[in-house]
Amino acid sequence: MRLCLRTRLLYVLFVPLLIVIAYIGTYLSYYICRFSGHPVEKCLLSSNMRLIPGNHIYNSLDLWSRTDVTRLSASGFIFRFSGHPVEKCLLSSNTRLRPGNHIDNSLDLWSRTDVKTCTSWGAPIMWEGMFDPHVYDEYHKKTGTSVALTVFAIGRYLEMYLKDFLTSAEQHFMVGLPVTYYVFTDAPESVPAVGLGAGRALEIVRVQRQERWQDISMMRMRTIADAIQSRIRLRHRYVFCLDVDQVFAARFGSEALGESVALLHAFFYLSPVAEFTYDRNPNSTACMETGDFYYHAAVFGGTWQSVKNMTESCYRGIMTDKENQVEALWHDESHLNKYLYRHKPSKVLSPEYCWSTEVGYRREVRVHRLLWAEKHYDMLRT
Repeated sequence: MRLCLRTRLLYVLFVPLLIVIAYIGTYLSYYICRFSGHPVEKCLLSSNMRLIPGNHIYNSLDLWSRTDVTRLSASGFIFRFSGHPVEKCLLSSNTRLRPGNHIDNSLDLWSRTDVKTCTSWGAPIMWEGMFDPHVYDEYHKKTGTSVALTVFAIGRYLEMYLKDFLTSAEQHFMVGLPVTYYVFTDAPESVPAVGLGAGRALEIVRVQRQERWQDISMMRMRTIADAIQSRIRLRHRYVFCLDVDQVFAARFGSEALGESVALLHAFFYLSPVAEFTYDRNPNSTACMETGDFYYHAAVFGGTWQSVKNMTESCYRGIMTDKENQVEALWHDESHLNKYLYRHKPSKVLSPEYCWSTEVGYRREVRVHRLLWAEKHYDMLRT
């Protein structure tokens, strides 16, 4: 009888102890496997391999300086290990962005706590979830807003990209508003026919082809300014200037309109200023030692007055550099960044508005409104 009682007592005490030990063992084994059981994948490129053809800034990266982390994805995109927390909008929740009943006062800057939703000078940074598309569209319809979209399709860029660009724009760009596409090309007879909706139009403007693609990129600033002066200002309040090697994939709507509009570059929106690829040559008028953001010249816009001032200023800088036999690091984009640092944009578009799949998955980027098309620089720029 005593043996039976003793056995029961041992059973009651020992079994729970075994359960606790098993639980702790499972818990520890998970974390041991999680942090030490699997070796960190390493970059498999050889130490003398170049990431990007030519003298690209990424070729200065030392991918082999960190042996404890993966520095390159399978697709060749460079992972960031900056350690910088995401900055937040510092405006109080009752702050009005604009005087009176401006449409941008309808923005909810505090609906997105995972991203920076305003700049230090009070401009909104547009992210999905901050705005009501219906509110913006109704406002711009009532005020009679119309938009000009400029795009350059020179040489092989026309046959490679223009049709997809225009077709996708009809599906997603400023839908419901009057839009005129201004296609600048050296081959007007080759511009594809695209079905246009009500209130949409296409105008073809012949331009001279430059010998180098860099000159095409830079000279577009003068061409846009001339087109605004001669025709766009008489018909449209707003102008957007886009590169042709892109495809619209989701709404790119009236919420993007503003006095002056700039776009955060998808490759640099999380980077510290020291990593921005500004032109740092003191002999160039585009030289910058610091700045606010790195803006992508693939998308910029605003009222016709603002875009005219922007493009004229960039063109003057480009021509001054030419006279001094200097060329900015990223051509018109370098000059655009300098201008936007000195003349702060009234609205900044998040990378949603021009995303590259090479960046990979980013949780905060909930929608891809405009996507980089596949680049064929070896064929297009020869």
